Amino acid sequence: MAITFRPITPPDDDELMLLHEINPGYTVERLPDGALLVNPNGASGGMRNAHLSFQLVSWSARSRCGPTFDSSTGFRLPDTSVLSPDGAFVRADRWEPLDRKQRERYFAGAPDAAFEIVSRTDLREAQLAKCGAYVRNGSALVVLVDPYRRAVDTWRDGAHAALGAVAELDCEPVMPGFVLDVTTILET
Repeated sequence: MAITFRPITPPDDDELMLLHEINPGYTVERLPDGALLVNPNGASGGMRNAHLSFQLVSWSARSRCGPTFDSSTGFRLPDTSVLSPDGAFVRADRWEPLDRKQRERYFAGAPDAAFEIVSRTDLREAQLAKCGAYVRNGSALVVLVDPYRRAVDTWRDGAHAALGAVAELDCEPVMPGFVLDVTTILET
């Protein structure tokens, strides 16, 4: 079950990273208003994330377009929120200039592509709002996979499309040559 905390003083990036370190297994996200969202994942959700991560890593190794990230990665968006998509991609020209210290922190900016998978306790409105935050903060592609509705939503350059039940999703031009196998995620 997702829990929202509203601290008196929102944690800065260092404090938020410390929360992650002392609470392994929990994703803690900071919303633009400073509220903290804590959302542990169930076993099926973890398997779905693993299938997504496998597809992203395989594509990244082949394409060399840039790194991909799993659900434990925080992205500090321009609106001050720190969100952790279930999967993400950042173009090489944005990643390679970063030094080692910058790479150990939250990524400064929105991912070029963000992937979210709905879990059993997620509210659709909250997931749509989170996807909207990625779009408003610069993500060119956002994909929402809902295994309970067996549906996919996308945002490409800000335009939302409710695709319904699809077996696969071509992620061009943001991720050249990447076709997401949606069926593998839905059948977990």
